[in-house]
Amino acid sequence: MEESRKIAVLTGATGGIGSVVCKYLADCCYTVYAACRNNKKAQSLLDTIPEDKRGYIEFIELDLTSLQSADEFCDTIICKLNGNKIDLLINNAGMIAKKFNITPGGYETSMQVNYISVKRITERLIPHISGKIINTVS
Repeated sequence: MEESRKIAVLTGATGGIGSVVCKYLADCCYTVYAACRNNKKAQSLLDTIPEDKRGYIEFIELDLTSLQSADEFCDTIICKLNGNKIDLLINNAGMIAKKFNITPGGYETSMQVNYISVKRITERLIPHISGKIINTVS
């Protein structure tokens, strides 16, 4: 990563709004740590990005139904920062569960994905953020 390049962390990077934001950030030459749950969607998105911008995006696995996955996602990012700061955290991932389900952590799925894991990620990354935090909701 170039020292002068801004850093963004984006959840929900392979979905509707997230994929557009991911492309935009790469076009603006941000280093983008893009959360993905589905590697095929990540590859499909990467295929739509000009080759000279693909190196700006690094997909990191994240399953927001798992607090362990949220912690591992943060650990990976913190390690990759190498002392640099995050300029932009965009908490974009979200969902509405069609059925009532409980996550392995004991929370209702929509509540964990849309709030609990987002809060966990934000709290873990906040010491490493020097810029803005944006939360999207639907």
